[in-house]
Amino acid sequence: MAASLADERAQYQIRVQGRLEPLWAARLGDLTLDVRQGKGQTAVTDLTGWILDQAALMGVLGQLYSLGLTILSVERLEDELGGGARGAIR
Repeated sequence: MAASLADERAQYQIRVQGRLEPLWAARLGDLTLDVRQGKGQTAVTDLTGWILDQAALMGVLGQLYSLGLTILSVERLEDELGGGARGAIR
């Protein structure tokens, strides 16, 4: 049986409403955090990095949910060879 995309390591970008402190990077699988906030606007944090598989992705999303953060989008980025799936859930 061939492995599905759910069983493959992939790079993701997860966008949440709110500010995540840098200490959460290690707790969320060493994802890179990028916080943006315009003047008078609510902060938005982008988490980007490699996630082992769909089960690990669900674990990250569950942790963000338990922190009370609103998940704005989840996007699987192209793999390191330039191929693979690219898609977003918004």
